Amino acid sequence: MMIFRAFICCAILAFTSANFAANLRQIYSNSVSITPQDGACTDPDYPKDCGVTDDGNQVECCPSGYDCPEQGSDQCTKDTSCFSSTDEVTLLDGTNILISELSAGDKVLSWSNGKFTHSEVVFLPHPKNDQQSEFVKLTLKSGRSIKATPSHILPAGSCSTEGDLPLVSAGEIVSGQCLRSLSGLDEVMQIEKVADNGVYTLVTNDEFVVVNGIVASPFASNHYVVNKFYNIHRAIYAMWPSMLTSPSLKMREMTLLVGSVMLGVTGYKSQ
Repeated sequence: MMIFRAFICCAILAFTSANFAANLRQIYSNSVSITPQDGACTDPDYPKDCGVTDDGNQVECCPSGYDCPEQGSDQCTKDTSCFSSTDEVTLLDGTNILISELSAGDKVLSWSNGKFTHSEVVFLPHPKNDQQSEFVKLTLKSGRSIKATPSHILPAGSCSTEGDLPLVSAGEIVSGQCLRSLSGLDEVMQIEKVADNGVYTLVTNDEFVVVNGIVASPFASNHYVVNKFYNIHRAIYAMWPSMLTSPSLKMREMTLLVGSVMLGVTGYKSQ
């Protein structure tokens, strides 16, 4: 049975590995090539209309979460899902640490099932970097603040909300709405656009992270889809933690391909 299962997993991965690797590159990369389509951007993976091609015969399309190419370029650029390098998370012992200084295996403050808890960092999508980016800085009534890229997702909504807050892009949050912080429902008092260097996020075993004492998604654009994707990382980390520490894109692709085979062989199921 083990040999048969391994054979099936390898056959499936051999058939799908090209698309799998392409999808990984799209998630990890800050740019992808624009895709011409006939008539309209009907491909659900490339729904953003960026105008007609130079010959006027097709429409140029980019994926969701990407901006149209600049003049003379054929690359759709990604609004990276990130916090600023100067944002902080809280370790299990109560120490605050810059998000840029985190390591896989650190236990940090998180949010799960309606309460604050602690969860292990299983994956850090961004290597050390000094990438300049524009952030939305949200300052709350408690004095806490958070800097996130415009498409980054945070739970935000009416300050009278009971239960879970809706998930909203940072760039769509308005003054008077509330985020959830260590102070409870915390009203947004000021919104600024700021530039900063260094873009980072973290993936833990829990669905939501806590940054500067504020509950946030680790992801951008579509929290639920990306969170499901990272269940692969969570499952691999649970069995082979060292496999997800390489900053190399090719190594990450190989890790997930090999890890998926091994998960299929062992019959592991993510909780």
